Amino acid sequence: MQIKIYCETCKSPIGIIDPETFKEPIVGGMIGSLMPDHKIPPLFPAECLWENLKCPYCNYRPFEERGRAMTHPCAISFFKALENSEANKLVVLAPDGKSVISVKPKFICLICGRGIKTKTALLNHERACRKKNG
Repeated sequence: MQIKIYCETCKSPIGIIDPETFKEPIVGGMIGSLMPDHKIPPLFPAECLWENLKCPYCNYRPFEERGRAMTHPCAISFFKALENSEANKLVVLAPDGKSVISVKPKFICLICGRGIKTKTALLNHERACRKKNG
């Protein structure tokens, strides 16, 4: 079964996927052409990771978070990792060298080593870290 996916930012259709093979790590080769019958090539290079994919219509990342894709202009579907859930965990050694933080962040604070989920939260957190550390 093939499902059409959309850019989460501009809601434009960007390709067709097979839900059975569309798993993490997401690469451009998993996203097929919108019109394969007309011999129109896929929009993304096959080896490109999800972090580097750009929507050709709005030039933003079509997937805001890893492991999910917009399957309807109003619905988001989540796709699990091929391996196990441990593959998505990130372990970071804190600057004090003793404690270990185990989280599922997208961003890491370079000042204290804490995992942060969004870029906006990271910017606010780093600003607070700089004020606290002087």
